[in-house]
Amino acid sequence: MNFKILILCLAAIGLTSCLKTRGDLGEQDQSRVYGKKSADNQGESQLGVSAPPALDERDELIRAFNGRIENLENQINTLKNEKAAEAGSSDSQKIQLMQEALTKMEAQIQRLEAEVVATPVVTPSSAVSAKEPVSSDAQASNKVSPLKKETVASAYDSAQDFFARKEWKKAILSYQKYVDENSKGKNVADAKYKIGVCFQELNMKEEAMAFYEEVIANYNKTEAGKKAKIRLAKLKK
Repeated sequence: MNFKILILCLAAIGLTSCLKTRGDLGEQDQSRVYGKKSADNQGESQLGVSAPPALDERDELIRAFNGRIENLENQINTLKNEKAAEAGSSDSQKIQLMQEALTKMEAQIQRLEAEVVATPVVTPSSAVSAKEPVSSDAQASNKVSPLKKETVASAYDSAQDFFARKEWKKAILSYQKYVDENSKGKNVADAKYKIGVCFQELNMKEEAMAFYEEVIANYNKTEAGKKAKIRLAKLKK
């Protein structure tokens, strides 16, 4: 009897220890689970706190890049406007210089015309007639004034004659007369080129350059255009 009671007591004690161990294990498992959840929650909270700064940094970089691009675009537009303004001022300045040169040439031509009208033209035939006696028929023919003889002959031929004799002012007027009367003539390029040569020989470089530039611009592929390029290059040195 006593032995049975002892066995029952021992069994009860064993069951109690087993229940306690299981309870302890359950509490330990729960503490581990709660600890893990707490760590996960802390990690998530940390990630949630650190994520916005990364996004803010990217936004700031994007804004900075956009500002830089806008600044560069403004600089490019400014440079383009400056280039356009410089080009425009250069063209206007060139046009102004050309107009001034043309004004000077017009004034010079008017002065040359006045000088030619005041000075009688001496031709080789009139010089010979003054030195040698001629027949009555020859005297009658020589009564025609030199100016009328010049109008009878071609203005270009007269200009060529004056040019060959280095009578630069008379050559200018004759070439200009030919150009005015034959604006589409075959010798217009040569006439304008030689007007420039005459002005150059008279030490009027600006007027000469203006005629050379006109010949180069309008008759670039002609012989006169090629010669004008050479003379213009020398004058600009």
